[in-house]
Amino acid sequence: MLKPALSKLRKGQRPAGARGKPGGVGKTPGAWRNKLNAKDRASYDKLQNAMNASAGRSASQIRSGLSNTQIQNGQKHPWLRSMYVGTEIEKDTARRVARDTNISHLGASNPGKAVPDFQIGGKHNVDITGGSASSTRTHMNRPYYHHPDQILSYPTIPKTKLEDIFR
Repeated sequence: MLKPALSKLRKGQRPAGARGKPGGVGKTPGAWRNKLNAKDRASYDKLQNAMNASAGRSASQIRSGLSNTQIQNGQKHPWLRSMYVGTEIEKDTARRVARDTNISHLGASNPGKAVPDFQIGGKHNVDITGGSASSTRTHMNRPYYHHPDQILSYPTIPKTKLEDIFR
């Protein structure tokens, strides 16, 4: 008798991320992007290319975009390194797409409130993040995302590269 009650409780709990949202699992990659109009799709592709170029920079190039305070804190607290590098990748990506008036960099425009990193065409929200499953889940759990295409991810920065950045 106890086992069915427990299994019902388990079924009633919703996991975090895409699986926790209706229709969040099994969405076809590229489907959201392909529904964008041509102008928005071009901006989406430009944003993805800019993010890839930004994430692919050398350790010294990424380091040059960090403040002295970020470098010092990253040296003292290694768990902050990925966050600082991710913020720098976002800022550099924004610089690379600044001429595209169809892309708005919202970033931390509303302190204390979660906002998308970027908005395309004034209505399509897109975030960029590292490639870990937990990072993607965290982003997909935000109320302004409903398809994995809205999360552009770069490969996780290797520990050795993080060490070089914060040397």
